[in-house]
Amino acid sequence: MKIDLATAAAYHATGLSVLPAVRERKFPAVGSWKTYQNRLPSELEISTWFANAHDALCLVCGKVSGNLEVIDFDHAGELFSAWKEKIDPELYAKLVIEKTPSGGYHVAYRSAGEVCGNIKLAQGIREEGKLVTLIETRGEGGLFLCAPSEGYELIQGDFSAVTTVSSEERENLLSAAYELNEHLPKVERTVVSIPDDNTFIIRPGDDFNQRGDLRSLLLTYGWTPLHTQGENEYFRRPGKQSGGQSASYNGEVFYVFSSNAVPFEPGVGYSPFQVYAILEHNGDYTQAAKTLLDNGYGKKAELAKVDLTGIINQKNLSNGSEKKAEKLFPDPGPFPEELFKIPGFFKEYFQYSMETAHYPNKLLTLGGGLTFLSMLAGRVFKDRRGTHPNIYWVSLANSGTGKEHARRVNKNLAIATGLMGYIGDNIASGEGLEDSMLLTKKKLFMLDEMDTLFNSLKQRDARAEAMMQRLLSFYSAVDSFYSMRVKAKQKDVPFGEIICNPFLVLYGTALPKYFYGALEERVLENGLIPRTIIVDADIPRKSGDPVDIAPPETLIEMINVLKEKALEGGDLASINPVVRMLAETDEVRQLLAEDQAYCDERVRFFQMHNELAAQALWTRAHEKVCKLAILYAISENVYDPKITGTAVMWARALVAYLTKRMLFMADVYSYTDDFDKECKKVLNVIREAGGTASKSQILRAVRRPTDKIKKLLDTLIEREVITETIVPPAGGQGRVSRCYTIR
Repeated sequence: MKIDLATAAAYHATGLSVLPAVRERKFPAVGSWKTYQNRLPSELEISTWFANAHDALCLVCGKVSGNLEVIDFDHAGELFSAWKEKIDPELYAKLVIEKTPSGGYHVAYRSAGEVCGNIKLAQGIREEGKLVTLIETRGEGGLFLCAPSEGYELIQGDFSAVTTVSSEERENLLSAAYELNEHLPKVERTVVSIPDDNTFIIRPGDDFNQRGDLRSLLLTYGWTPLHTQGENEYFRRPGKQSGGQSASYNGEVFYVFSSNAVPFEPGVGYSPFQVYAILEHNGDYTQAAKTLLDNGYGKKAELAKVDLTGIINQKNLSNGSEKKAEKLFPDPGPFPEELFKIPGFFKEYFQYSMETAHYPNKLLTLGGGLTFLSMLAGRVFKDRRGTHPNIYWVSLANSGTGKEHARRVNKNLAIATGLMGYIGDNIASGEGLEDSMLLTKKKLFMLDEMDTLFNSLKQRDARAEAMMQRLLSFYSAVDSFYSMRVKAKQKDVPFGEIICNPFLVLYGTALPKYFYGALEERVLENGLIPRTIIVDADIPRKSGDPVDIAPPETLIEMINVLKEKALEGGDLASINPVVRMLAETDEVRQLLAEDQAYCDERVRFFQMHNELAAQALWTRAHEKVCKLAILYAISENVYDPKITGTAVMWARALVAYLTKRMLFMADVYSYTDDFDKECKKVLNVIREAGGTASKSQILRAVRRPTDKIKKLLDTLIEREVITETIVPPAGGQGRVSRCYTIR
């Protein structure tokens, strides 16, 4: 059977990414089909492909095809009838349904909201005790063969007229399938380290799994209980006002079905302890276990009786400011991996950058990609609140970790697309910055050793102060205009030279030691740092297997699309640009209002504790969320960006994590005077040793006179930051040793 061109053209005309396929392999009959996950084939490509003989065709699901999604009923479609009985007849009538060669069914529709990747909705044990998938979806990044391919028979509707269902209707369709699931996945055992004592009769997490009140925790975070069926209680995710369930809980496993239940992944089972750690501690399982231990969960094994008379002089004195700071600024843990999952432009950029890096570093790539996208979006897009996506970004990493690679990638992309004029390597002075911005109106400056700038500010250097002021002025003038200094104004311009909507983007790198060493309260409270996104990218160096390849065509195409949008309007576009206001979904306003309320609450909290630097950072956090949500939307679809709830939730999670991490690291490294600085050095030595260090370790690392070290240690003990343990020598002979442990 040959697929005729007319059918393929009809599917294509309705916005479906249609490709010829090999029926036996169930795979596209084109070279690199992943290109068509991001763009529709051209009419020329369609006519060329289907002029030849092909025995099947397939459709690419997801955003490219208007949020096309398919529910695939496998295993001879044994659950199709049971599923159909759960669906409202009016909703069922909207669906395109076909029978597959194996006796299964495809149910197709378009979603008003975005769709996720493929999800296994229902599984069960069948022949020979084998686990089989009975129902699954084909979503973003997926494809499926369809009629009129041989063996595929339409029984309702047509693929040339696929109906769009609401997000709520989509969840009802998926929820009905999920209710037929017979198997819950195994919960992966969580590795937790509690340094002071990891010998338990029952671990805190295991104890919480047995007697913790997960239901109350879910209610606290906005989950709504719906009904109970058998052993399972079903819940609806936060933010969803009606419709089907999003997850179930059987007393042992919290199984998430919804793809919109951030921070949980769809199709994954979680133990109660894992849910607690994710919701209460941002996925830091070790900190979650410690907190549960403090709250009475877990039971330590009783130690055998030993002679402890040699362990003496355990010092615990008065309360102090550093103990308070430890509670105010806890470590949020490692960077959440899910925050790297940005679709579209960034996904292509990320893959290209990582494949070509000698030392791949995801966090450095994140900063390089988002700042490059920010430059492309400059003077082109804003949101309905008038926020523009200009960002200042500093990545912290030590030498030899590949800091230069992101800058090299951005230069290569700029050269390939004729945008080198919009890239700058350094800023010699505030005047030079003004003159450069006057020429191009927008620019991405990629700077190394940003710590020197903040060190200069700390030392009250007048030149640094002037530079900071200009950077702040350009940042704030993005929605209005920047007035040039008098000296730079042209004589034939009577009212002086101005730049309308100046768009300055910074991507800086710095050594963590020197950057944090430059921080003191005065520098932290300066307006530049609260506006800057600071990312600790100093992860262990790992060699890659770099490939010298050209940038992918899809990435170049997306850059050129944004470049053309910036040039629309002719010569006037460079003088007074028409900045487009991005559309947004209905839930965006509510989510941003919730974020603003959360940030305001954080500001009030730190006002109560007289923490001015924390106030300053949280004051600017919501603005960062708005900017990053715009960038997510543009990355997702450069052709027609739209801010969605997913974009806002991603931006909120990123900003919250980075703000907490910045405050934790600033508390560790910043200081009020030289003596406080020395105390912090000692504390960092103990922390880097795993929380406990001997006096000899500290002496070797800090390299200060013994009497000075003693004074520093005594101060930290008095502040109740550390404890001292004196241990007798082995066998009773020799000198005693002293160990210091962070409380």
